[in-house]
Amino acid sequence: MSDQNHAPTSRSKPPPAGEEEAGAVLKLGEFEGVDTLTLSEASLVINALMGKRRKDRKDRNETDVLNKTLDYLDAFARFKQKENVEAVERLLSAHKELTKFERAHIVLCSSFAPLLTVDDDDESQGSCL
Repeated sequence: MSDQNHAPTSRSKPPPAGEEEAGAVLKLGEFEGVDTLTLSEASLVINALMGKRRKDRKDRNETDVLNKTLDYLDAFARFKQKENVEAVERLLSAHKELTKFERAHIVLCSSFAPLLTVDDDDESQGSCL
């Protein structure tokens, strides 16, 4: 067997263009200060827009990507009713120490919580989300 130096099989990932980091100090780069939507909010917005387009017979722009996005949102948006989405936002907005980005991620994480097995004596089961 010969000991050859082979070229790497993949390229290294280039560093991000901006200062973006979801660490102890949140850095969103160019998206700093931009509102973040939860999956439930995004689902409501896109479905409302699509409903209006269909009503106005302007549904020519329904692409495969859009349909896959809607499927994803339908699968993972935890709160489907507008009233529930608004109630969760009011509840989390009371925590002024959280950014909108952090609140959106709390809701996202809660979407996966039912998939995890939790012991009956776990206090987190009584969580409002």
